[in-house]
Amino acid sequence: MKRIAAGYAVLFFFYQLPQAVHDYVVPSRLLWLAATALFFVVARAVARRLGGEGLSSYALAGHTRWRRDLAAGLFAGLFFSAAAGAVSHQLGFYRIDAVVPLRALLVPAILLALGSALASLSEDILTRGFPWWQAGRRMPAARFCAMSAALYVANHIYVLNRGPALWTFLFVFGLGLAYAVHRTGSLWLAFGAHWGWNLVYHVSNAALTTTNLAPGPANTWVSAVASVALAGLLVWLSRRLSQRPGLVQ
Repeated sequence: MKRIAAGYAVLFFFYQLPQAVHDYVVPSRLLWLAATALFFVVARAVARRLGGEGLSSYALAGHTRWRRDLAAGLFAGLFFSAAAGAVSHQLGFYRIDAVVPLRALLVPAILLALGSALASLSEDILTRGFPWWQAGRRMPAARFCAMSAALYVANHIYVLNRGPALWTFLFVFGLGLAYAVHRTGSLWLAFGAHWGWNLVYHVSNAALTTTNLAPGPANTWVSAVASVALAGLLVWLSRRLSQRPGLVQ
């Protein structure tokens, strides 16, 4: 148990390191990207230290249909993240003041896609893959999902001061992602949904200059509602996709 706790502590430290360096040392996107990539080197070493087979230990074992699972999750995350933003705009919670030209957005969008993929997958390993490997596969679904979602909320240490709306969104979002892992035995569907949601968030922030018009955390509550719908879709997708998992031997 001590070795498992130590392994998790190491992963937690290296997951938080990129943001800490960016916020408190050097605000460099390239340095952040390098530090985020370092997490996977450390994660592989931790897995081997604990008797695993590297990154595949974190519910990333080869599946013949992993591309299908990843694509399904990605489109689900893209759709509901975009829908949350569109609903907030229609409700008058924010105003769009300017839009960055597509040509100027191309390179930043590629970097954001890569960065959000690495950040999403590293967090999936930390809050879903590692717990699934060490204990989750032996737990009832409800218990694993609650544990994983709580870890996911607690992992957002830099933004937890935003209050209950964010906590609710993160917990519900985490429940859906955790169920996808528990049902399919794989991280690919959850990673796709997580990446899709984050990708819309980051690219829209880069593409749009906006003014917040809503009192308090209204936008976050809209995201929380959207995360309920996304979680419901992930439950349905997980059950459909887990019927023929197609593990590579």
